[in-house]
Amino acid sequence: MTRLYVLAAFIVMTSAAFAQAPWPTKPVRVIVPSPPGGGTDTTGRFLAAQFTAALGTNFIVDNRGGASGVIGYQLAARSPADGYTLLVAPSSMTTVHLLTRDPGFDVVRDFAPITQVVEIPQVVVVHPTLAARTLQELR
Repeated sequence: MTRLYVLAAFIVMTSAAFAQAPWPTKPVRVIVPSPPGGGTDTTGRFLAAQFTAALGTNFIVDNRGGASGVIGYQLAARSPADGYTLLVAPSSMTTVHLLTRDPGFDVVRDFAPITQVVEIPQVVVVHPTLAARTLQELR
């Protein structure tokens, strides 16, 4: 009998969540802070196509390249926080504040990460005549 009460309480508590309108109810803008044709653009277009097919609503890619991505980042930061603007952000987004005095956004304050989509391994290569064989020796 106790289990039924717990189940009933759970159903009552979660019914409000199920009563919300489905998402998305209108097209979703996918801002890609680079010109068409590169890796970030290809990733953004692939994701938009997958989301469109899965959710039945258009996910529209909006390329906003320039200024090392700052133009696209600023556009995304100034967009309403309503779930209808997504940003495909390369890892360089986290370092742009080191290169730009005031990029017009704060990575931590203005953005909420959803997930990591791509992982790209990095390799350090040196000329064979250089004695360094580890990163510590390279210093």
